[in-house]
Amino acid sequence: MKKVALVLPLLAVATVACFQAWPVVGPYACGKGCPSGMTCDDGLCCVLGGAPACPTLVPDGGVCPDGSGPLTFYADMDHDGFGNPKAPVQRCARPLVDSYVSNDTDCDDTSAEANPDGVEKCDGLDNNCNGVIDEGFAMHTYYRDQDGDGYGDPASTVSACAAPPGFVDNNSDCEPTDVNAHPGGVELCNGVDDDCDSIIDDHLTDVGQSCSDAGLGVCAQGAFGCAGGVRVCQSSVAPSGEKCNGQPAGLRWAGRFLRRGHERGGRRAEPRWADLGRADLGLPQGLPGRGD
Repeated sequence: MKKVALVLPLLAVATVACFQAWPVVGPYACGKGCPSGMTCDDGLCCVLGGAPACPTLVPDGGVCPDGSGPLTFYADMDHDGFGNPKAPVQRCARPLVDSYVSNDTDCDDTSAEANPDGVEKCDGLDNNCNGVIDEGFAMHTYYRDQDGDGYGDPASTVSACAAPPGFVDNNSDCEPTDVNAHPGGVELCNGVDDDCDSIIDDHLTDVGQSCSDAGLGVCAQGAFGCAGGVRVCQSSVAPSGEKCNGQPAGLRWAGRFLRRGHERGGRRAEPRWADLGRADLGLPQGLPGRGD
């Protein structure tokens, strides 16, 4: 303990006379924390304004251990030798554990390739920090492909030397948010121009198939058609006096005949089944009829 007590004052004197950073090794390394009354500065346990002196921190009063004023350093997080002008610190010496430099000329401290000595590339970045992006490369117009169908939105563009992610070199999408609607798309009955030919519901592929729910009776059979953007079963029976209610016309006429009777010889007579032919009743041949 006596040896340590004698060494500390000598170290303090030497530090004031010729200040230099401590090596980050030995008993003052703060890897496991510092004793009470000491602080960790650049990897070393020290006493701010006392002994052992802190290698980089500026003591109260703004005067460094060697009598000089503090210097400004800049963070160099990408380790390219160029500092971030937005991350300055005041220190008595340049920190060694954390990467700091004395210049502030880095325009992108997240990329080691972007600095004043960088080579410009076609990547949408200012690689040489001259304030111009992708200079020296030909610019083209690209269109946003929001739905990922390979076709671009003519209303959403960007100028670049290469297509950015999510952009394509064509502007032929008529429905930018519908992945199924684009040139060459399959046209369906849905009120949408699926194939981008400026005509809605043409060349349909989901109509013409047979269906059986177009109506009642003989009107039930039909084929799928398109009406107002909706796929519907349309009857294939031509319009006539017959009503689509599921009953043969002859039977309905016969019902009215039986209810009202018929005129015979100028007077009203009771109707008889014998007066009705097979065709009147809508019956197939071979069933009992007149005289049977």
